[in-house]
Amino acid sequence: MEVTRFSSTALRAGTYYIALLVLSSSASTGTVTATISTERPNMTVPSALDFGAVNIGQTRDLTLAVRNTGTEPLTVRSLSSSNPQFRAISPSTPFSVVINGEQAATIRFQPTASGGQTGTLTIASNDPFRPSVTVALSGQGFSPPAIAASVTSLTFNAQAGTNPSPQTFTVRNSGSGTLQYQITTSQPWLSVSPASGSSTG
Repeated sequence: MEVTRFSSTALRAGTYYIALLVLSSSASTGTVTATISTERPNMTVPSALDFGAVNIGQTRDLTLAVRNTGTEPLTVRSLSSSNPQFRAISPSTPFSVVINGEQAATIRFQPTASGGQTGTLTIASNDPFRPSVTVALSGQGFSPPAIAASVTSLTFNAQAGTNPSPQTFTVRNSGSGTLQYQITTSQPWLSVSPASGSSTG
């Protein structure tokens, strides 16, 4: 028996009817009618999400648009990330996307270390041609500048009519990046020099 194969990939969505003429060496012939349906969901998503620089311990959320350009409802079964610093927040799975509809999914980046971070978001669905699609995820963990001083208090001793000796302290950046600072005083008789500056962590 010879089996006839064909590909429906190039067909537009719809229902098609075909008739196959069966020939044999016997005197009888027959016709087989087959119904072919190309109705299906079709999921489309962006290829990548870039979260930019985010302070360590803080979060940034981006929206991923899950679209259904097919002719049947789309069911998204799961959203999973290869890097725990990226995760899907909402909606909960499974969820459905109507024909020609769109569902916004919230993806969160929460860096735990400095430097570049990458991951892959895998989306599983009932799309028969692409049951699993991936989205590239990237972001930068950033440790912000943090001001610190070498002392917490200064004590000046002087007799009336005399000026006490100046004292010094150091302003430093205990974080990362560049710290920009300004120093002000609450008393007119107290001055600081320099009154501003920068420090690199």
